[in-house]
Amino acid sequence: MMPRLFSEADLENFRRIKSAFNPKDILNPDKECAERIKDALQTKTTVAVIGKGTRSGIADAVKISASRMTDVAFFHPEDMVIGVKAGMEVGTLKKLLAEAKMELEIDAHRDDTTIGSAVAMNDTGASRLFGGGVRDKIIGIEYIDGFGDIVKGGGKVVKNVAGYDTPK
Repeated sequence: MMPRLFSEADLENFRRIKSAFNPKDILNPDKECAERIKDALQTKTTVAVIGKGTRSGIADAVKISASRMTDVAFFHPEDMVIGVKAGMEVGTLKKLLAEAKMELEIDAHRDDTTIGSAVAMNDTGASRLFGGGVRDKIIGIEYIDGFGDIVKGGGKVVKNVAGYDTPK
C-alpha cells in the first residue's frame, strides 16, 4: 500500500475548502467526469446524475450535474438531424426545431425537463402511442456508463441506423 501524500487533517481541510465553494457537492461534467465515476466505483461512493435535480432522490450521493450541458453539438436541418447535450430542456429543443420547420414528438411532462431526463426516464408522454418512445427518435448517443466508460452507439445520419443500439 502506498503512503498517503496528505494527512487526514489536511484532507479534512481540503474538504472544508471544497465545501465552501461547492456546498451542494455537485460535479459539472468535463473531460474528467469518466475518471471521477471510476474513482467513485473504487471507493464505493454513490453517484447520481442530475439535470435540474427535480427527480434526484439520492441525498447522500455525489451529484454530477448536466445543467450546464445545454449546447447544440451539431444541427443539419437538410438531413433532419440534431445533436444536443443532456442538459438542454425539451422546450428549448422544440423551439429550435420549430424555427427550422421541424418538430420533436416528445410530450415530456414539463417543457423544462432536460433531454437527459427524458431519455433516462423514457418520458415521451401521449405521443408515444403514435410516434414511438424516446429511443425511436435517437439515432446516435454518447454517454458515460456506471463503470466510467464512455459508450457510443448509433451514428449521425438516418441512413445508418434506426433507433439507438446501445453496445452490450
